[in-house]
Amino acid sequence: MKKCVVVSALLLMVIFFTACTTSPDKLPSDIGDFAVYEVSPHNLTETFATENRTYGAFYDDVSLEDASFPKSRVFVIKSQRDMEKIFSDEIDQSTIDYRSEMYVLYTFTTVYRREFLIDSSSVTKEGIVINYSLKSPDSDVPLGDAARPFQRFVLIKMNRVDVENITFIYSD
Repeated sequence: MKKCVVVSALLLMVIFFTACTTSPDKLPSDIGDFAVYEVSPHNLTETFATENRTYGAFYDDVSLEDASFPKSRVFVIKSQRDMEKIFSDEIDQSTIDYRSEMYVLYTFTTVYRREFLIDSSSVTKEGIVINYSLKSPDSDVPLGDAARPFQRFVLIKMNRVDVENITFIYSD
């Protein structure tokens, strides 16, 4: 009888430990190293680019002033199918491991082509928050380094995290 109780207790402990370590609520405290890539709109499918424009950017010399369009958009890419919906050119998928990594396409209206910097990130049950900035120009860049508002695309490679909501926060 004693053996049965001990075995049952051990079995319950194993089940409890397994459930705790595989729980979807258990999220990493950070999402690892990032790789940031600039993406040209010419590398996107025409349908995707047209359907996902951003407010205030210029398209064919006309500013998009329809307030129903957001100033930024986020797309989580977790599979080859996701990638093919967005990108028009052939992408070498042989180096992508969708089980351990994912990509996030962040697009926003801006006037700067400055380097995109990820300052910090955090993971919560609600999703991932990425704080970013644009690198300040060197002292030899003249004032007025801004351009006409345009839609910019940034692709970020990170460790896979099973969340759907990703928020970008710009800090000056």
